[in-house]
Amino acid sequence: MDFEYEFGGKVYRVSVKEDKNIFKISIDGEEVPSEVLVFNAGFMKFTIGNRVNKCVVSRDKELVNVFMDGMVYRLKEHKAGPPGATPKTEEEGSLNSPISGKVVKVMVSPGEIVLKGQDLLIIEAMKMEHKVKAPYPGKVKAVNFKVDDKVDIGQLLVDIERIEEKVKANGKEAKGAPEAKK
Repeated sequence: MDFEYEFGGKVYRVSVKEDKNIFKISIDGEEVPSEVLVFNAGFMKFTIGNRVNKCVVSRDKELVNVFMDGMVYRLKEHKAGPPGATPKTEEEGSLNSPISGKVVKVMVSPGEIVLKGQDLLIIEAMKMEHKVKAPYPGKVKAVNFKVDDKVDIGQLLVDIERIEEKVKANGKEAKGAPEAKK
């Protein structure tokens, strides 16, 4: 099986060949030998070389979310362009929950104008916090969860109406697709 995934603004060509639970994975032509030990309902335990790794994998529309070693890796399937090309993406991020967990903080409310990259809410899972950020500028139509609510992977957290024109947030005006300060 051959795939192309975008990560960190770069497109990688991934080739996977399976033989009795042994996977030969090549990334941009470089082989990475691995073995899947457990694959059950989105949980995977696998080896790469001598190291045993564990991760949770979920799909959110066109994104594949890989949760491993306290990090979230968002991979976007990519269908055009040569390997190594920088794709043109309209937006990054999602308003759907990337993990199952508990909402510990909500930073926006309906009617509020948000900028691209602005923190919307925080979800906690396994004593780790994950900030959900606005993928584009807009007006919050609905916040579907409150503090202490449990959420599952893929649930819509916040509904935002996209705004392309002048946007005012915190007394500052910006044109186009403004971004929040990081």
